[in-house]
Amino acid sequence: MSINKYKEKSKRFFNKSYNTKYGNSKTADKFVLEFLLRDNPQNILDLSCGDGRTAEQVSRLLPQSKITGIDISDKSIAHAKSRDVKSANFVVGEVDDLPFEDDSFDCIYSINSFHHYPEPEKSFAEMVRVLKTGGKLYLADIYLWSVVRQIINAFLPYGNKGDYKIHSKQEFLKMAHDAGLENIEYKSINYCIFKAVYIKK
Repeated sequence: MSINKYKEKSKRFFNKSYNTKYGNSKTADKFVLEFLLRDNPQNILDLSCGDGRTAEQVSRLLPQSKITGIDISDKSIAHAKSRDVKSANFVVGEVDDLPFEDDSFDCIYSINSFHHYPEPEKSFAEMVRVLKTGGKLYLADIYLWSVVRQIINAFLPYGNKGDYKIHSKQEFLKMAHDAGLENIEYKSINYCIFKAVYIKK
């Protein structure tokens, strides 16, 4: 299936499910919020921000920070804007072609979204491009045992949600390293979600 087909499936699915709790994870949100509170970044990028729920939490936690949320779903972005988060700006766009200048953000986070990215290496490269030197990437996504992951990956192209691939730990570490990131932490949060922290050197 082509790259654009995966993107079209994702956009169509999330344009229908934007006002549900699909993909929400309080555990992953907690991980990101704890790191943000500790590091206190000033310019934050919320990748695949969905309905803006996490950006709204970040704005309450760090009221002086500027937050930018981006998502492929125009209806998700419209819903995010309706939250009227004063310190946040929400835009429609794609992770593998971010509409931002180089070195724009102190911090980037992505929650339960990376398995939707049909060009993961390019997405990592774009994250690094817009991240300032010394900036951090917080990533939380699906974690599965090897056999289960391989079986599910075989069926993903036939789904209607735009899921592209559930990656292994080794694949994540390699993609991040090749893009110019150093891994600080990678571990499972629970039986199906991992958390990772990377820094741009």
